[in-house]
This record gives sequence, C-alpha cells and structure tokens, in this order.
Amino acid sequence: MELFNKDEYLFREKPGWLVKGRVNKGHFKLLIELSQIRSSKSIYALEEYLVKGKELKDVCNECDITPSKFTNSLRKLQKISQSVIYALPYYRG
Repeated sequence: MELFNKDEYLFREKPGWLVKGRVNKGHFKLLIELSQIRSSKSIYALEEYLVKGKELKDVCNECDITPSKFTNSLRKLQKISQSVIYALPYYRG
C-alpha cells in the first residue's frame, strides 16, 4: 500500500486540489484573476507557497502576513480551483 502525505492524498481525493510547489505559474495567475484576492501580500505569499513550494512559516515571515490570513486566502483559492474542475463538463459540450 502506498502512503501519501496530506497534500497528495487530498490531490487524489478532491478534484482540483492545489498542492504546494506543484502549481504552474500560469494556472496560478488565472486562479487569482477569478478570485477576489487583491492583497499583494496574500498573492505573493500564495505564489511562494503554491508555485515555488516554500514552507508556510517562511512564506508568512517573508511576506509579513499572518498564518490565519494566509490560510483564509489559500482556502478561497482551493475552493475556486475545485469549482473550475466541477464546471468543466458544462464547457466541454
């Protein structure tokens, strides 16, 4: 039996789940455009985490953002990513 870390498990169990360090920069930018996240600190922190794969603690320190604000922004982006995946069948015809 293969063991997965939390992100890998959620990636397999929840369609559209964003995994730290595995998000394409273009994909990230599109998700930000769809979101209502406008804080440059939040956007930069999310990019450092999702695209570059930096640790949460380091990202929060570098970007001067609280872990709770970061987590809220990440939760919003995860929800948008999942919604896009669920909407895809309606656009494929």
